[in-house]
Amino acid sequence: MNRILIVLFLAIGLTSQAQERREDGTLYDGNLTFQVVEENLRNEGTMLVCILNEANGRCVQNLIAPFEVLVYNQNDEQIWNSLWTGQNMDLKFKVPMRGAKYVIIQARADFVVNSRTGTRIYTDGPMTVKYELE
Repeated sequence: MNRILIVLFLAIGLTSQAQERREDGTLYDGNLTFQVVEENLRNEGTMLVCILNEANGRCVQNLIAPFEVLVYNQNDEQIWNSLWTGQNMDLKFKVPMRGAKYVIIQARADFVVNSRTGTRIYTDGPMTVKYELE
């Protein structure tokens, strides 16, 4: 029984996030970014995104961040933009993006929200990632 508890506490400790509390009491984590997990933008108009903790390489399911998706073509012209609440990271666009070359995903604020506690966790600035389509 003791071994089970020790393993449980170790697992909890390893999966906990490395957030630091600043002098003003706010939480900060500079290891957060967006990651495209799955993408079928050209054929089906779908994309699965997560908020990634770069320190441990894992997606954090209980974090929410409103974000904007910008889709560009071969000529670096914007062909689509849309706003998302961040509550559902499984994105489905109205139409497939056949001419898409790359996507930019950028947060609308410099923080994420823990959906379980409602706590804001500040980042280095609005998270941004550029994803090149294959």
